[in-house]
Amino acid sequence: MSKPLLEISGLSKKFCSNPHRALRYFLADTGREILCRPPSSCIREDEFWALRDVAFSLHSGEVLGVIGHNGAGKSTLINLIAGLIRPTTGEIILRTKRVALMDHGGGLNSSQTGRENIRSQLFMHGYPSEMIPSKEQSVIEFAEISTFIDSAVGTYSLGMRQRLAFSIYTQLDPDLFIVDEALNGGDLRFRTKFASFLREYVGRGGSILLCSHELHAIQMLCPRSILLEQGKLVMCGISTDVIAVYHQMHAEQEQNIEAITAATCMEGELQTKATPNESDEIKITSVSAKNPKEQPIFPGGEINLEIRFHSTSSREGVFCAVEIGNELLESLSTMVFGYPPESLRLRAGENFVYCRFKSLPLAPGTYQVRVYLTEKDTAIPLATFGVETRPMSFIVTKAADPKSNMAVYRKNILHLEPEWWTA
Repeated sequence: MSKPLLEISGLSKKFCSNPHRALRYFLADTGREILCRPPSSCIREDEFWALRDVAFSLHSGEVLGVIGHNGAGKSTLINLIAGLIRPTTGEIILRTKRVALMDHGGGLNSSQTGRENIRSQLFMHGYPSEMIPSKEQSVIEFAEISTFIDSAVGTYSLGMRQRLAFSIYTQLDPDLFIVDEALNGGDLRFRTKFASFLREYVGRGGSILLCSHELHAIQMLCPRSILLEQGKLVMCGISTDVIAVYHQMHAEQEQNIEAITAATCMEGELQTKATPNESDEIKITSVSAKNPKEQPIFPGGEINLEIRFHSTSSREGVFCAVEIGNELLESLSTMVFGYPPESLRLRAGENFVYCRFKSLPLAPGTYQVRVYLTEKDTAIPLATFGVETRPMSFIVTKAADPKSNMAVYRKNILHLEPEWWTA
């Protein structure tokens, strides 16, 4: 098997957040380099690791995705590979000099015309003067902005600037495209046109390193991806699996935030409080959601809600309303128990109400449950849960498959399972 086009091992990069110390550290590190001493791997005051011991490879004809939260180290990695900054430690082996960094701006000069930008960009990428006129015309035709080509780029709309930049990329023939959040420029027709160019480019043996928050694009374009978190490589593998781990990490972070918030509250504030209209005779003591088989809750799976409450006396003429909402406090559905033909009668002591979904119609995400016990005839609340206190939250877990990844990426709420057929 041929050697990788890009090979990275032990790659680390640290920065200093204090500009005064940064200059002093830079001079000290330069001195060590002049004396042929190895770079310092320790962290000095005001320094932090933006990348730490990252290693992966990219072969010719491969599209590799790079994902991670903001601050994970993605941009630092891109700039290191592009040669814009130097690593602190580690090695970058790039077995080609034909590399193009693709971003939204495209290196365009706002004071120059579109035509002048095309010529300067092509010249900077190594095209001889005699070839530039023919390439220039190809760029103009691909960008479809011939009417404005002799106007200053500063007068272009954002979409026109992106179309011009991307059209220049189509005339380059690098071995590696490094793409930094730059695949959503222009209108839908132009994006489709540019996507076709990229497919042909990869088909000819070109390689792409795609760094993006657009997880759908990563999933569709990249067979393999890497996941960065706090400067470290968490996972490298099949994109579907990597995206699933990314979503799981996000869900765990949200749970940790909720746990920290809850821990800072007074214990009494976390318990159900009675409103002025509520009776002290009835208290909702707990609400829980779980899969009956003690498994994670998946879209389309089974889930049981258990509502436990205590009553000081027996009572009739009560109904129980369960409201499910999302994290934005939007109510998705309210279910009521206690109207004919059902009947809800409270007995003195502990009572339970169960609500079962045989096929949960919710997409992956975090959801909240509020409960109301109300008099049937007057609608006066007898007890509430999650109204003045924190609602009960449960997580619908995504499966490691493209359909679930798509639902999370599109921020779906409903999980529908229709029947399909062809004619």
